[in-house]
Amino acid sequence: MLPNDERSKIASAFGLASEICLFASGVFLLGAILIDQDISGLLSVAFFSLFCIISLAKNNIEATNEFRKRTRSLKNEDDKKIQN
Repeated sequence: MLPNDERSKIASAFGLASEICLFASGVFLLGAILIDQDISGLLSVAFFSLFCIISLAKNNIEATNEFRKRTRSLKNEDDKKIQN
């Protein structure tokens, strides 16, 4: 398992990648509208799909980090109660 710092860096990288994919999707969609080419439309859909997949992965990493933090804090509270 990776430490939380490493997971946060990975989540940040996924966030940047998803923003790049969303931007590329918009550019290709604009190209499809202005130039009326099928390939631009397909690339737009492909990049938007990639954006969705990467965003879900980033959200999953962030949710896992948050869950582990909460679990760890609850475990620490339980340990303190047991010691007292």
